[in-house]
Amino acid sequence: MSVFADGDEDGAESTGDSPQHGNGEPTVVEKRKVTLKQAEELLAKYREKASFFPFVKVPPDATVPSLSRSSPFLLLAILASASIQDRLLHHQIDHEFRRVLSSKVLLQGQRSLDFLQGLMVYIAW
Repeated sequence: MSVFADGDEDGAESTGDSPQHGNGEPTVVEKRKVTLKQAEELLAKYREKASFFPFVKVPPDATVPSLSRSSPFLLLAILASASIQDRLLHHQIDHEFRRVLSSKVLLQGQRSLDFLQGLMVYIAW
């Protein structure tokens, strides 16, 4: 599960394990693409409010690509939470967050610190 498909740093948001339509388009953020710049801006918004989330420490040198490799679910939660002012974007990222949560945690029973921290950020925001 990676936020950017195949290291596409200009790229479209995708979580690697997302199903695709028959035409090869990802179903994640179907019509809207999230660029690296937009994702970094959302991460910066999260950092502005980080004092309200002392239970989840994001290293100051962490970037969107590094978080997508080390803590993809936490990054997805951060993007979903920080995008609240853009209704369309928030709805799409929130939908993907819930899809991954139900698939990985509820159905497959996966457990990790990444999932726990992502849930904590999502619920607390």
